[in-house]
Amino acid sequence: MAWVATDNFESYDDGDNLDTLSGGSGWTANWDESTAGKYTISNAEAQSGTLSLEHDSFSVNGQEPTVSRTFTAVTSGEEGQFYIKKTASHVADNCSVGFFKGSTNAFLISISHTSGDIIILHDGGTDTVVSGSTLDQWYKWNIKFSGTTFTYSVDDAAFSTAKTYRNSITTGVDKMEMAISAANNADYRFYVDDISAPAASGPANMKSWNGLAIASIKSIKGLAIASVTKVNGLA
Repeated sequence: MAWVATDNFESYDDGDNLDTLSGGSGWTANWDESTAGKYTISNAEAQSGTLSLEHDSFSVNGQEPTVSRTFTAVTSGEEGQFYIKKTASHVADNCSVGFFKGSTNAFLISISHTSGDIIILHDGGTDTVVSGSTLDQWYKWNIKFSGTTFTYSVDDAAFSTAKTYRNSITTGVDKMEMAISAANNADYRFYVDDISAPAASGPANMKSWNGLAIASIKSIKGLAIASVTKVNGLA
């Protein structure tokens, strides 16, 4: 089953409580907050358009609220994409995006409160430092899923080697969950935007070649356009 879950948060209104909202497409349930009102729709930041998912740390008060949404399990190399951003640091906060099978965690992507590093927790609790992070900067994540492993790319860099899921999962992940932990009066905001399947690439997605509209080209170097899979060595 291909990754089909998308939500760019543009179908909501600024200030909406995310709990029970059902925008986007390809999900199997509505957004579900562990504590209603901790995640909202905001026009303060957006990777594209005008709205994104926002968590304001002042609303936490020492709690660890989550918001999650389920989708059809992905098992065979399907690829999902999303963007995350954190606006300030605090000595006792973590922001994470996790993927699960039901309540079983496959892996977590976390912005560490101690180092500021972006860390992936996988393979029985192994921590892999992906990179440092810059506050107030969007990070684009692409994840390729399989039944028991995953690979990732940040900001269109090369994909990682395969990582084993944190806990035993053999039938693919089916839930995306954002989580926050923060001390009282922590002052930062965490944003997520543009959850989607990545756009297609290669000749099937090309609009023009050498200045000519693809629709008007019948062949390239003697090959029928329908049979061309690469142009100048590029897919």
